[in-house]
Amino acid sequence: MPRDKKKSAFLSKKKKPTRKPPTRVVVRGAQTGRKAAPADTATRPAERAPAQRAPAQRTPAQRTPARAQALTPALTRAFSPAVPSRARTPAEDLTGQAKSFLAHQRALKTAEEPARQVVPARDAPPVLVEPVLAPVLPPVPGDGVKTKRQMLTISAAGTDEALVRQGVEANKAALKRIYEAFYDQADGSRLSGQDRLDRIYNMMGEGTAEYVQTPVTDEEFGDFLKLRPDIFIQAQESDFPKNATREQREQVLREAVQEGDYFHVHNVSKLYTKAHPSGDRAAGLGKLARRIVVNVKTQEAGLKVAGKMAALMDDPLVSPNMRQFKIYLSKEVPTGETTVKHDKLVIYYQLPPGTGDTTSDPVGDKIVAAVGEAVGEEEMGSDLAPYYARLGPGVAWAEEPKYFVGELDNSFTESRAEVISNVINDNDTVPTLAGFLDKVTAALRGKFIDPAQPHRHLPGAKSLEQVRAEKEAARLEAERVAQEAAAREAERVKVATAQFEVAEAQIAQRFQPSYQSALSRYQQAVEQADRRRQAAIENSTVSQRQRSLWQQREETMQELEDSQISRYEADVRSIADRYQRELAAVRQQLNI
Repeated sequence: MPRDKKKSAFLSKKKKPTRKPPTRVVVRGAQTGRKAAPADTATRPAERAPAQRAPAQRTPAQRTPARAQALTPALTRAFSPAVPSRARTPAEDLTGQAKSFLAHQRALKTAEEPARQVVPARDAPPVLVEPVLAPVLPPVPGDGVKTKRQMLTISAAGTDEALVRQGVEANKAALKRIYEAFYDQADGSRLSGQDRLDRIYNMMGEGTAEYVQTPVTDEEFGDFLKLRPDIFIQAQESDFPKNATREQREQVLREAVQEGDYFHVHNVSKLYTKAHPSGDRAAGLGKLARRIVVNVKTQEAGLKVAGKMAALMDDPLVSPNMRQFKIYLSKEVPTGETTVKHDKLVIYYQLPPGTGDTTSDPVGDKIVAAVGEAVGEEEMGSDLAPYYARLGPGVAWAEEPKYFVGELDNSFTESRAEVISNVINDNDTVPTLAGFLDKVTAALRGKFIDPAQPHRHLPGAKSLEQVRAEKEAARLEAERVAQEAAAREAERVKVATAQFEVAEAQIAQRFQPSYQSALSRYQQAVEQADRRRQAAIENSTVSQRQRSLWQQREETMQELEDSQISRYEADVRSIADRYQRELAAVRQQLNI
């Protein structure tokens, strides 16, 4: 959707250099816990070198300036002659980060040199010279002091044990709530299963309505629609009219935000479209597709994150690999029963094509770092849906199920909720919570979901393309069989219809004489009764008709006539019923 190039208000605001940076979210990247973080995701100073240049390695002494202070009393060491240094790179050829880093290294090297001792002449008392100390430098990222830049940098390779434990406990707590909701705690018998899947999904994915307590304003939503010109925004529950104009699409979006909806922001930037020339946004996502979910407390905070995600569409690493993100926005004032999903934003991305080492995630690292740049920890929500891998307060990641297990062709939480629902459906009685957890674990493994890392998937499953191809082949085969069956049935009906027409003519010929005779008697009786009654009126005076004797005689005659008419009518109906029964028997025999 074409958009105005004017940036939204929350994107255009710049912080004053003198303002102290607010506390930011300390998060870790989309981690697997097998290898150390790659160099380009390590913590850097605010003034950074190009992303592809890895920072120089530092010795343990260089990492901690305090160690330079500990080296100063080394007067007892022997003085070592200096080692000639290599030619230095001219300062004007260095980046700002390199200049800062080089100055810091030189200062640390000076501090590490042992104190110089003057060697006296024989029999002369030694003369000690006060050592020259290196100046105390401001700490750089990695020296034990968290700067703004360090707090916004994540590592995809390391495993934060505290976050892992937190996720495990959250998963157990969610399953405990589900078990108690669907099984009797006294005998372990299954309770009502009405709307089971929907209830489980809501229990796993929804939380409080704090996020929508303050509705999004018209101005904020207008700025959101104009995040950048090379995006296309769609409401999840609304469709655009065919061949809709920009104004018509915007009207649909503004109507959708009244009651609340997810708004999908599709990346159609040059960087993305160049990387996907076929136009197929799902191509190449197998074993690479991931999602990052973000829970923030307010829509204002959500829009800040949305602005950062839009800005990443200019990033040469992220943009080709981030196909879209979505954000929930609403102008509706919540009621006491309102619930909102934990994942206020979902960012859909992939590892770069050709990635073999999935223990690092440079794209996810940049996305999560951008989240940390957008909002502070006080703006993050604490709740997350179970089975995600937590990266920090309100931020988590997972593999996109259908691109790893083709049969899980739905959302992340839906795929897990369906597994749990099937466990409940297949087990009338589960006496203990531990038994329920074991059954869920086995069911997850059966669907190629890794029970130890439920945000990831096990190898060996059919791909989405394979599953869809099999479903399409099955559909086409069923369609072919149905068409052949329909053709055979049409031919059979054609033959049977011809046979029925012959039988119908024979039956009609047999019943026709008796039916016509009965019908004729009935019609004659009706006509005779009508003529007689008309004549009786015409041949009598008013005074005669008022006499009781005349009236009694007329009533008697009419009763006799009506009785005769009823008998003849019954004869007609009886013949017609026998005729229809024989036709029905022929139809049943011919199956038409």
